[in-house]
Amino acid sequence: MELLIPLFVVLTISQVSLTNEIPRRCNNSSTTEDREAIRELFALVKDAQRSLLETDKMLMMCRQQLTNLEREQAKLSPPILIPAAFYVSLSQNVFNPEAKRPVLFDRETLDLTANYNPNDGKFTAKVPGVYSFSWTVATNYGQYLFATLMHNDFVTGRTIAGDAVDSSMATGTAILHMNEGDTVMVVVDQSSKGAEVMASMSALSGFFVTG
Repeated sequence: MELLIPLFVVLTISQVSLTNEIPRRCNNSSTTEDREAIRELFALVKDAQRSLLETDKMLMMCRQQLTNLEREQAKLSPPILIPAAFYVSLSQNVFNPEAKRPVLFDRETLDLTANYNPNDGKFTAKVPGVYSFSWTVATNYGQYLFATLMHNDFVTGRTIAGDAVDSSMATGTAILHMNEGDTVMVVVDQSSKGAEVMASMSALSGFFVTG
């Protein structure tokens, strides 16, 4: 369209020039051929102008159709889904953890979709589907610790860490189907007096598997 406008202007100028030229040629020229040639050229210029106008209209229609198609395609295209994946651990040991209270993993190594909240220790599913979770809890020697993975209010897995002569750790894994808004967290069920959750060997991780 940007090229058609200058062409149209050039043809209009040519048409005006021919309009002024025809009477002069008709008066000064004695040959019929010259007059006919000028008239034919004038007619060609008018035809070219009409063609340019028609082409311009067709281009405008094509552009409008292209815009409409792009809008329809945007409506039909599925939204881009970034799968959830996270890994969190502890910045310091948790001494004498309270029973039935979540472990607040406050060191975020990875959280692609910001589904994990370190303030309450909960991972919240934003997209329904199947998720995989893994948790590891460690305690100091001579102590024991029961850790439970909670899916909403339901127990979905339990680990026991404890050893009489050395530090001990236990890892659990769970594959869960979660609805939007469902939560997962690690809770200390029971522990011996003086037990602690060791930061260096305790973590929670998970990722979205499929919808």
